[in-house]
Amino acid sequence: MKPGNVIIRHDGAVKVLDFGLAKIAAPVAASSISPDNSPTLTMDAATQFGVILGTAGYMAPEQALGKRIDKRADIWSFGVVLHEMITGERLFKGETVAETLVALLKEAPNLDGVPVKVRRLLTRCLEKNPQQRLRDISVVWELLDSEAAAQAPSHGKPWLAAACALLALTVVASTYLWLRTPAPEVRSAQFHIDAPEGTEFTANVGWAPVSPDGRYIVLAAGDPAAGRDAYQLWIRPLDSLTARPLQGSEGASRAFWSPDSKSVAFFVAGKLKRSDITGGSPQTLCEASFIRLRSSGAWSRDGTILFNSAEGIFRVAATGGVPQLILKDSGTTHIQFLPDGKRFLYHGEVAKPGIYSASLDNPDARVMILATDTQASYVPAREGKNGYLLWTREQTLFAQSFDPSALRLEGDAIPIAEDLVRLRGTAAFWISDAGVLCYRTGESSGGAARLIWLGRDGKRLGEAAKEDQYQSFSLSPDGSRLALAKADSSRNSDIWALEFGRGILTRLTFDPSFKSVPLWSPDGRQIVYQSTRDGVSRLYKKDAGGGGKEELLTSAPEQLYAMDWSRDGRFLAFDRSGAATRSDLWALPMEGDRKPFPVLQTPFTTRGTKFSPDGKWIVYESDESGQFEIYVRGFPSASGQWQVSNQGGANQFWRGDGKELYYLPPGRDKVMAVGITVEAGSIKAETPRELFSVSSPIQSGASNFGVTADGQRFLIREGTERARVSPPLTVVTNWHELLKKR
Repeated sequence: MKPGNVIIRHDGAVKVLDFGLAKIAAPVAASSISPDNSPTLTMDAATQFGVILGTAGYMAPEQALGKRIDKRADIWSFGVVLHEMITGERLFKGETVAETLVALLKEAPNLDGVPVKVRRLLTRCLEKNPQQRLRDISVVWELLDSEAAAQAPSHGKPWLAAACALLALTVVASTYLWLRTPAPEVRSAQFHIDAPEGTEFTANVGWAPVSPDGRYIVLAAGDPAAGRDAYQLWIRPLDSLTARPLQGSEGASRAFWSPDSKSVAFFVAGKLKRSDITGGSPQTLCEASFIRLRSSGAWSRDGTILFNSAEGIFRVAATGGVPQLILKDSGTTHIQFLPDGKRFLYHGEVAKPGIYSASLDNPDARVMILATDTQASYVPAREGKNGYLLWTREQTLFAQSFDPSALRLEGDAIPIAEDLVRLRGTAAFWISDAGVLCYRTGESSGGAARLIWLGRDGKRLGEAAKEDQYQSFSLSPDGSRLALAKADSSRNSDIWALEFGRGILTRLTFDPSFKSVPLWSPDGRQIVYQSTRDGVSRLYKKDAGGGGKEELLTSAPEQLYAMDWSRDGRFLAFDRSGAATRSDLWALPMEGDRKPFPVLQTPFTTRGTKFSPDGKWIVYESDESGQFEIYVRGFPSASGQWQVSNQGGANQFWRGDGKELYYLPPGRDKVMAVGITVEAGSIKAETPRELFSVSSPIQSGASNFGVTADGQRFLIREGTERARVSPPLTVVTNWHELLKKR
């Protein structure tokens, strides 16, 4: 209670309004707050630093100290207001809020100017110790002392009546002026946020979820030249010009917020972790080695976390535990809890691409909300605004009214932003409950590149393919052709074949999905590649001349990436992300029953298998030592193990005669060579030596580096200056105002 909440109507009736339900729309500087009318805030605004929950001169001492409060705090406020009505003076004074609070906490209430009749009442109402304060307002009038009133000066009652009349006139006048004053207009602001200095946002889409309270954005950014492991998470307050790295998030690229906006959960090194945004080491919640690049999560108010993988949606407690698979769907992405905390939305792709709803109690009974090939986000109703579902069609972001109880879209979809960046079923937009929208527009980053020939001494020999949106490539066995994964304007990618001699580029695939890592058969007649058309990376085979139908090679639910085809044509090596391990080496027989079998399964990440020319050995990379190194083992038994690199390495290749290996060191600014000798069934590797260095790091990726069979020419994917431009984020506050402009 405070005087501003006591209203006298024209008919003389007194109304007490508000009771702390008013809100502040934006932070107010502490220096500008008057102690006579400091703001009354509800709990959702109380996270602003330097503001007070309540009105300084009228709050109870326990409230000022941040302790638990009950109805006795209202009885204190009643006593303060009654004292002011009687005396015309504020009980606790100060030129600033701080001075007022000191007076409230330290000074005893001065009741000298109060008529004797109400002193006992005010004394009981204004006990600083709530245990000794009046407990129930219903007995307040019993504390009026009629005997004391007889001893009071005769002029007391007329003075009190005059004071109350003056207060009533003041309140009426103030109320009239308040009603005549128009409410302040709620404005929408827009501004841009760049990646932290020296970094770029991850991939084409980036990752930038906004905290539920709208105060922070968590950014995923890093140095693209240093590879994926150089990315990390950054916390950027919206009221700051700088972002700070989140401790322990190195290598993470996707994150989601806790409901109270105090913690961030993220995936890194095959684990799901959580970290307080104020700092400190992250806490591991569970093993999540079976996640994939598009994994995301949601965190409910009751402490339940959902996250998706190549198998489906898992459930785990926010305090940690063993994850439980609750919904099998290998195409799930972008999970979000609905307001009841039991039902959730997710993007599913296996049955039909779209937004589905399911519940924790019965996750298999799902309901389709909307057919779309990217995620959608629900924004709860707030401050008289409807709840909306935000989703995209092509590169346009729409908002459509959504009833979460009936799981029903209503009205028309309204476009609110255009030219959004998209990649692999993900659109670059994020929304918070507090009305903050964040999205990215413009050209895809990291795709535009040239394919350059370099000699064994590192000298530039010429351009193999003109600048385009290349994702990955591989050389044909005879070196006369190139298989390319190339993006188009719709942010999908297809497989193409380039003939060097004639300069003819032939498109081999046409469906709207992301395809990459093409691989030639030993005779050069076929190409194997991976596609995400079913929501998970699977392997397909297609005639290299463009004719005939493609063939699905595998139907495993995990992510699969083809790495090499043995020279005798018998085996296809591929990487497989499993539920028990992070990434393993597998082989698919290309004849007979074609039943895939594991070559090497470890608790570590093993990837990038390449067959030796005679088919008896494999070379691969593993992080078992703490960083990725190059190793050789026997095939198919995986017998023995010989480390080839000595200071880290990736993207390994055999020379055509099997007597030399090539790879890239961690900085990707050099090409290394290692002589290989086979003696008595054992591998002998020479000390790695640098062949040549490059002026700028070779772009990272599963297939952005190649070498001819004779080891004399090297093909690299060289990013252009345009490719290294990382479009900024656009941030919109009070995004509902965008609806009025359409």
